[in-house]
Formats: sequence, C-alpha cells, structure tokens
Amino acid sequence: MKSDTLQRLRLSHATLSDLGIPHGLIGGWAVIAWGRVRATRDLDWLAVIPASRRKEAITALSTLGAPEWRPPGEDDPVAGLIRVVSQNPEDAVIDIILAASAADRAALTRCLPVDLGGGSLPAVRREDIIAMKLQAGGAVDLEDASELLRVHAGRLDEAMLAEACRARRVTAKLQTLRAQV
Repeated sequence: MKSDTLQRLRLSHATLSDLGIPHGLIGGWAVIAWGRVRATRDLDWLAVIPASRRKEAITALSTLGAPEWRPPGEDDPVAGLIRVVSQNPEDAVIDIILAASAADRAALTRCLPVDLGGGSLPAVRREDIIAMKLQAGGAVDLEDASELLRVHAGRLDEAMLAEACRARRVTAKLQTLRAQV
C-alpha cells in the first residue's frame, strides 16, 4: 500500500468527518479492508451529502485537489458524485458517491471500523459490499463478491446479506454466485 494513497484516504475521511457527513469506505479499498488482495487506484466513499451542503463539501475537499460535482445521468443508479483530482497525476482520485437509495443509507448505518495501514476508517460492512458489487455487476465486481463470500464463509451475517441483496434486487445473482463458489 502506498503511504500517499493511505494519507489521501485518511485526509478525505477526516474532511468528511469534520463536516459531520455520514460516510463509509466502498469500492476496491473496502474489498481490500475485508480481506481480498487486489490492486485498486481510486478511493471510493459512499456519503450522505444533501444538496444544501454540496458547495460546503466541495470547498472543504479542495484541500485535496480539484473537486468537481458530477450529476447523475439518466437512469443512473448513482445519485451523483464529487470527484477530487489532485494536480499530481500519481495521486489516487477520490470519488465521493452520494447515497442514492434506502439501501445505501442503510449500509451507512451499519459501517464498522477497519484498520488500513495502522489507522481506523469506517467501512461499509462486507455483507453490504457483496450486495453492492452484485448490483454493479462488472467482471471485477463479481470477482470481488465471490472472493468475499469465499474468504468470509461461515462468518457473514446471513440475514443482513439476504436483506442487503433483497434491497438491491440482486438475490438471484447471490444465489447464482454461491452455486459457483
């Protein structure tokens, strides 16, 4: 793990925390935090940022680079995101994805602290990450979900996993993936 990437991760967490914005680690770094060894470049947070606080968040995040509001597209499952790009092309891009659904907001209420490189960060639980990855449906997403199911076999909260998958309408995908694991 590159220390500058971890530093950006911690600084973005601190900024969101200072603003009192509910947030949790998602994406590749959450998968890494839950035990899957894989490479990822970007830093993804799921957050609840009301439209009335978006400008305040963008201003605060400007210490990490150039933040840009990206509104959702038509039929986009993402409610929009704030992307923070540093002037240094070596730095990881930070994406703060706005919670789009009741399932997203529920996932944020269940975050747990995870240790990444000696520091604690709030991460969306592995059960919710599996459901999110199944919903995203890309090849890497399905590999992530499969690996988390394998690594945490017997240790998942099955009721929570079932509810998270039901809320995201991916129960059939979970059953298909489990048949392959």
